[in-house]
Amino acid sequence: MISSCWRIARSLSRLFTPFNSHKSYSSILSTNLVIQTNKSGLLGACRRLQSNDTPKIDTRRINVSVGDKGRLVQCSFADFTTEFHSVWLRHNCQCPKCQQEHSGQRLLDFTTVPSPISVRSATVEDDWLHLLWNEEPDHQTRINITWLSEHHYGWKERTIKTWETNKTVPELEYTRLSSRSSMLELLDHLVHQGLCLIRQVPTDDQQVAKVASMIAPLQRTLYGEVFDVVATPQPINVAYSQEGLDLHMDLAYYESPPGLQLLHCMHNDPVVVGGQSLFVDVLAAAEDLRRRYPKEFELLCRIPATFQKIHYEREWPVHMRFQRPHIQLNHREEIVAATWAPAFEGPLLVDHKLVEPYFESYKQFNILLKEPKYMIEFRLQPGDLVIFNNRRMLHGRRSFDLNGGRRHLQGCYVHIDEFKSRVAILQKEMGRKMELLPVGNQCWS
Repeated sequence: MISSCWRIARSLSRLFTPFNSHKSYSSILSTNLVIQTNKSGLLGACRRLQSNDTPKIDTRRINVSVGDKGRLVQCSFADFTTEFHSVWLRHNCQCPKCQQEHSGQRLLDFTTVPSPISVRSATVEDDWLHLLWNEEPDHQTRINITWLSEHHYGWKERTIKTWETNKTVPELEYTRLSSRSSMLELLDHLVHQGLCLIRQVPTDDQQVAKVASMIAPLQRTLYGEVFDVVATPQPINVAYSQEGLDLHMDLAYYESPPGLQLLHCMHNDPVVVGGQSLFVDVLAAAEDLRRRYPKEFELLCRIPATFQKIHYEREWPVHMRFQRPHIQLNHREEIVAATWAPAFEGPLLVDHKLVEPYFESYKQFNILLKEPKYMIEFRLQPGDLVIFNNRRMLHGRRSFDLNGGRRHLQGCYVHIDEFKSRVAILQKEMGRKMELLPVGNQCWS
C-alpha cells in the first residue's frame, strides 16, 4: 500500500516539475467537420494511477452473451451495446500468464493460440469478464470491464469545429500554468483548437524551454533544442531574415516532424513594421478541398511530394529528404495528416503522366489555403508566447522592416507523441474521461 501511494505521489509530482531531460469544444469555434474515431486509453499508465482510476462500471447493469457459434461475444453496457470477436478477446487477455501485471505488457505468444478459437462461456464477476474456450479448455481469459468499455473497436461520429467564423485565439496567463487545471486547459486548447497564446511570460533567455518543459521534454532537431528567430545577413533559413514566410509546417522533411512548436516574443519594438504571425488550420482546409475539389483532393492523397533540407554551408551540414503525399487518409477515408511546406519542397519525382495533374491540384490547394476565412493573424508583443500544433496549424509571417528596432523570437519543439501522452495522463489524473482527438500525426485512430 505504501509503495503504491509513493508511485502515485511521484506521478502527480511531475505535474508541477518541468521535464529537464521530456466532445466538448470551446465556443470560439465554428463549421462542423464530421470524423469517426475509436475510443482509446493507456493501459499501463491507467493501472499505476490507482487513486484516480475511472469510476468502476456497475457490473450488475452489464449483460454478456455468446453468439455465432462462439466467434462473437455481445456486451451490453449501460449506454451502448457492442460485439467483440473472440479472437480479439483472446489476444487481449489480461490474466497473469498473458499480460504482466505491473508493466501492462503482453506476454502471450499468439502462435500458441488455436485457430480458429471460440468461446464456450462468458460471465461477468468482480469487475471482470471471464471467458472459457472450446479449443483451449485449460485457459481462462479475464478482461477488466471498464477497460473493455473504453476499448471497443466500433466507431461513432464526433464533431470537430474549425476557425472559419470567430477567430479569437484562446489565451492563458503565464502565472496560471503552475496549476494542474490550467495546464489541462492549455492542453485542451491545443487538442481542440491547435493553438493557444500565453501572456505575460518573462522575456528571459531560454524561458521558452522552461514553458515547454512544463508539458514534455524538448525535441532536439538540426536547429538544436532552442533556436533564435532574428534577421541575419546570411540566413541559414528564410525565417532568419526580414522576408515574409509562406504558410508551412516546420521540418516536413523529417520522418516525424515536430508536434508542438513554441515561439516566445522577447523583443518586437514599436518601430518594427509588419511581421504579423499567420496561422491556418490545414486539416480543415483539406476537408474543404475534398468537398469542393474532389479530383484534386484525390490526387494530393495519392501522389508523393518531395520535402527536403539540403544545406552544406552551415555549421552542421544537413541532407534530408522525405517523400509523402500532401494529404494522408486512414482506412475510413478520414484525414489523418496534411503536410504543406513550399519552401522546403524538392523536385517532384513521379511518373510523367502525373506531373501536370499534380501541379494543377497543388495550385488549387495553395489558393484555397490563402482564402481569408482560414487566416488567423496577430502581432506578437514582448512577453507573448504562442504554442501551436505544428501538424495541424500551418504558420507563416508577414515581411517586416526593422526601422532600426529589434525583433527577436525564441522557439523550441515538443514531440507529438510526448504531447499526446501528457494529455492522456493528465486527463486520467484529473479524473476526466480520456479522449484524444486526431492531431494530424498520421495515427489512424
